[in-house]
Amino acid sequence: MTTILFFGQVSIETIIPPLLSKLFDFTGFQTSLVYMVAGVFSIAIYVLVSLTTRWTTDTYLVLFGWLMHILGFTWCLIWLPRIEPGDKDMMPILLTGFMFLYVGFPVAAVGSTSLLSKCVSLRVQGIAQGFRRLATFSGLIIGPIWGGATLHQPYLQMSVPLLLLILLGIMFSFSFKKIRNEEQLALTLSK
Repeated sequence: MTTILFFGQVSIETIIPPLLSKLFDFTGFQTSLVYMVAGVFSIAIYVLVSLTTRWTTDTYLVLFGWLMHILGFTWCLIWLPRIEPGDKDMMPILLTGFMFLYVGFPVAAVGSTSLLSKCVSLRVQGIAQGFRRLATFSGLIIGPIWGGATLHQPYLQMSVPLLLLILLGIMFSFSFKKIRNEEQLALTLSK
């Protein structure tokens, strides 16, 4: 899950500057403002996640983040190819798709990290976290390569992460009950 989440998120973050420049004639300063707003937005989402973890479980955080990613990539898949350069009326539509991704990423990242530590035996926590970091960095390496390579092919660019997320969702659904049981067991033992 971590590889796909980071792959999708970082590929989007890679294409934002050239996309905003090409479609809306944004300067470097204007693009920096977009990133600043996105950063503040992400921090706010992390704060909200820290507050909601008292009332929800990690599996539902992962599920919510996954759904936001599905919605964001679907939104971008539908709207991004239709935006003509210079059509500033479409900017809110594009930024809405990015917003869905920026909402989903922190929620799913926190949920999956916490869930991994609950579902893995204490004996192998170090190795499991090491593999999680490897998966994270794999997504961080592959994502920008994918984003840059498919910058001028929006259907391909958005559909591959979307298909990977759908595949991830199918696998997650098959193991959902077992993961929930492990999470409940971990919560019971920690009390």
